[in-house]
Amino acid sequence: MKTYKEINNIARELVSMTCDRCHITEDDVLEMQEWLKLDILGGYASLLGDGERWELDLCQKCFHELLGQYMRHISNYIPGTNIPC
Repeated sequence: MKTYKEINNIARELVSMTCDRCHITEDDVLEMQEWLKLDILGGYASLLGDGERWELDLCQKCFHELLGQYMRHISNYIPGTNIPC
């Protein structure tokens, strides 16, 4: 779950996130970048429901515990490029 601060009724700023599994709250920007953030819209005949929207926010610890065994490491890379480190 994400918590926002409204800025002059024009924009929102992300100020913290709460893990939907362990319920820890984080407000460190660098730590929040490591979280798994899902925003899914169910398509036609989806098991999630036609046109239903779902969100999930997991801290990196819960993300790793739940899904780490299914992930494949591809390579290290320099962000913003296709250049391997």
